[in-house]
Amino acid sequence: MDETTKFLVCTISGLMIAFLAEPVKLYFQRQARRSSLRRALHLELYSNAVALGRFLDLFPGKITKRELGPFERVVRYAMHQEAHQYYISHDVDLFYQLREAV
Repeated sequence: MDETTKFLVCTISGLMIAFLAEPVKLYFQRQARRSSLRRALHLELYSNAVALGRFLDLFPGKITKRELGPFERVVRYAMHQEAHQYYISHDVDLFYQLREAV
């Protein structure tokens, strides 16, 4: 093989590898972002459930209208929605790719 043929073979094989590698890289990046999103949302749900459980432990039995004032404060200050709001406003397509979102 002469030098021109070697150069063309290397160039074409490099381009083919690049065209195949980029979609694979994007797939794994999307999977990692989706996993990170799922982890953040589940952590947020868990912390909200713990905050709600702590509030309900303060008032055994039924909660009356008089006790709803502290409940509103718990919802406002103890419940977290940062991850949910961020992904809804910035990565809507990624959010709706989750199995849990459908």
